[in-house]
Amino acid sequence: MKYTKRVVSLFIIATMILSMLSAFVAVPVMAISAPEVYDYEDGNQIEGNLTFPIQYGDELWVEGSDITAGESVNIYWDFVQAAYLLNTTTAKNDGTYGCYVTVPSAYNGSHYVWAKDLASGLSMRSGNFTNVWSKLVLSPDAGLADDEVTVKGYGFGEEEEVVLDFYNASMLVVLFDAADLEETDEDGYFSLTFDVPMWDDGDYTANCSDDTLGYAEDGFTIGPALTIDKDFGPCGTVVKADGRGFNGGATINTAVDITLDGVTPVHTRDGKNVTASSAGAFTVYIVIPSDTVDDHKINITDGGKTATADFEIDGEAEIEITPEYGTPGTVLTIKGYNFTRVSGTDVDIELESQTVSANTDATGSFTATIVIPPLDFGESYGVNASDEKDCKATTPVLVALIVLQLSDYSAPVGSRITLMGSGFSNYAGNDWNATFGDLDLIESQPITPTKSY
Repeated sequence: MKYTKRVVSLFIIATMILSMLSAFVAVPVMAISAPEVYDYEDGNQIEGNLTFPIQYGDELWVEGSDITAGESVNIYWDFVQAAYLLNTTTAKNDGTYGCYVTVPSAYNGSHYVWAKDLASGLSMRSGNFTNVWSKLVLSPDAGLADDEVTVKGYGFGEEEEVVLDFYNASMLVVLFDAADLEETDEDGYFSLTFDVPMWDDGDYTANCSDDTLGYAEDGFTIGPALTIDKDFGPCGTVVKADGRGFNGGATINTAVDITLDGVTPVHTRDGKNVTASSAGAFTVYIVIPSDTVDDHKINITDGGKTATADFEIDGEAEIEITPEYGTPGTVLTIKGYNFTRVSGTDVDIELESQTVSANTDATGSFTATIVIPPLDFGESYGVNASDEKDCKATTPVLVALIVLQLSDYSAPVGSRITLMGSGFSNYAGNDWNATFGDLDLIESQPITPTKSY
């Protein structure tokens, strides 16, 4: 068959247009890889591991590949259905993905994680099972005789009867046996309540078992109890703590008898000591001090009896300075965050011999200024801020005269410009970078005295 030059030309043009369009169209993949499942805390791959305790509420990391680039991927538990959706993320340009998921309420035994490419519609399950163990949670985990305690069980057998025991080395009571309790649900979950027995103060254990292999336990302390109105927040958070079961009329000293983990002093909001009632009860407002971003225990003692409550610090106190460098005499603006969340709290700020004061607002923030005193050039010095409740932070300032110079200050687009700088820190390992608005011109790299760009 013969073609005219016009037809051939049109064919070539059409082919070129289609090839250009294909660059902007996501091409669905023909198969996706099996998702891999890892424990969030230690990074162990948990699929097929019968000895690794995965329980309700644990965080897992799921990753995989061969997803359509730039498209969404859904992660499911056991079934690729909306009710079992754990998370949604987006594939990178190489088709890989990764996201966190939380283990849902699920019966004791083997389960699978599924990934679905929403562009292609393809699904794939994890290469091996994820084994769910039983879990028992008592709330609260400390209290006095006759207090009501809620018990929740997760990861037991499907629709099975359970037995719940409460004991220590010398005492044992079967709180619930098979005749007292309805069966667990289809996910191996149950919930019940019991009253604390009239036993001596001390540590006790509640354990629960089902008809097959489900078993879990949790601790409970009969004795002084501490209840807090919030269990997480940054440094500077004000926490209301209610204590019961302490010695009647006992004095609890601020920043001495109140600590984090028995180590870090914790101040009361008003700076005063606390006196328990004749019944051994009190209410106190405390301020969370600077400590590591981690789980901690608020510890309150009257010298004879002690109670704790769990608190997670999820943010440190911090300060920002503008500018981040200057010569002696330069005025620095300092902004602080996550300090004591009580309006008017005093904050002391120091830069070597120079000191200023500020006051927090109700959010624990403040703004102040400080002048760089006579200091050696080319050195970094710490700007330190601390308040009266031990919330504190530090950040460096470089004492230097920094100069930037361009070979041209106007030029056509695409022109090569030389950038020269002086006065930067010359310590080994220090990096620099250059930006133009939001555009990265030169990525971080070591300072080289004789190099230009």
